[in-house]
Amino acid sequence: MNNIDLSDLEIIDFHVHMPLRAGIQELMDRDIRVQSELFHGNRSKSTYSDDPNQSNIITPDLQSQYANDLNSQYRMLLKYSLKSYQYQNIHELDKHINKRINEGFTEYIQNVLRRENIESVLIDLLGEKKSAADDFPQSNFDWIFGITPLLSPLRSIEKGLTNLDQVIQDIDQEISKAIKENCVGFKSLMGYYRTIQVDKPDYKDANKSFKNLSEASHNQEISSFLYGKRPIYQKTELRNDLKCFEDYIFRHLIKKAGKDNLLFLIHTGAQYSPNQNLAYSDPSLLFSLLHDPDTIDTKIIMLHAGAPFQEKAAYITWQFPNVYVDLSHTMRIPGRLDEILKTFISISPANKILYGSDTFGLAEWMGFSAYQIRRSLSRVLPNLSDIYEWNEEEILQVAKMILSENSRKLIQNTKT
Repeated sequence: MNNIDLSDLEIIDFHVHMPLRAGIQELMDRDIRVQSELFHGNRSKSTYSDDPNQSNIITPDLQSQYANDLNSQYRMLLKYSLKSYQYQNIHELDKHINKRINEGFTEYIQNVLRRENIESVLIDLLGEKKSAADDFPQSNFDWIFGITPLLSPLRSIEKGLTNLDQVIQDIDQEISKAIKENCVGFKSLMGYYRTIQVDKPDYKDANKSFKNLSEASHNQEISSFLYGKRPIYQKTELRNDLKCFEDYIFRHLIKKAGKDNLLFLIHTGAQYSPNQNLAYSDPSLLFSLLHDPDTIDTKIIMLHAGAPFQEKAAYITWQFPNVYVDLSHTMRIPGRLDEILKTFISISPANKILYGSDTFGLAEWMGFSAYQIRRSLSRVLPNLSDIYEWNEEEILQVAKMILSENSRKLIQNTKT
């Protein structure tokens, strides 16, 4: 069967970060700087590793890796945007984009959504509240609350909390504020700095661990807008206490998400720095968490397709009825998108696959990614039609499920 036209299908983007008021060149320059400082710099500023003995690799010149004309994600974003606005070079394009932004940032975003028939998005606000998305068209988004800063014992210690009951009460109060502002779920970034294998400590052990951490002095701290402040300990016993405390809080939050009918998003795969351990975010590490009666009622979404562990992620969605996968991050590697889509469509139930762009920095990413996913699906689905004996109507139904229907159902279910 020939490629099929999916250009008229509407999209719900399951994973977006709030766009900045920036053009493409500014985004490229900013991203190189942020990548250098956040992921590659010294421990006091940036590192994600919780290993006190790991030295950071500092890479001062990231131009060739992150913005080279021939190997970068920016090359295709730029080509798409130039074509969309009918300009010949980045200088003219950015002048036009900045003019649109200055005339009305919300309307500029709205125009990008209209261009690619993006009905709505799910905005990941990290640890911020809904007001951080005030400039986004208000009828076109739902939002996710980032819970990663709540996992750090330093947050509770600095508040003067002395036991686990107080910690849980304080965290629940913070979560309640987000729920009152109609967040539809929580997101964890834990896989960036430690393993996503989460044990199941009991209350007594977790409370003891928190007291040990409260009384101990830590050698260093890591700090980031992504996850707050986190202590670094040399002693193995204290590092074990830290994991015990974090695991208990994590399981409390994922169970609470299920009780409150909210989604729980987990960063899997997709590391960005030599200072991050890719093995930490292997989705197969989630087994003990998923194979737990306390979490079976929680809708859990593995972000970033688990790439490069996408086949594991696909089998997990096939294995666990409450687990889904979103395709974000794969939009940044369009050369692999077709194969990754084939993996999920071949293994995962069709209702478990969610389109997401992982848009960051620039609203044009939403349009570019929507354009890319339609092109890829239009190639992949007809190629699978012989195997599955799909007709054109069935191909369109699978495309609709991936592009919008699956996300819509999950998000609407949180509002019932």
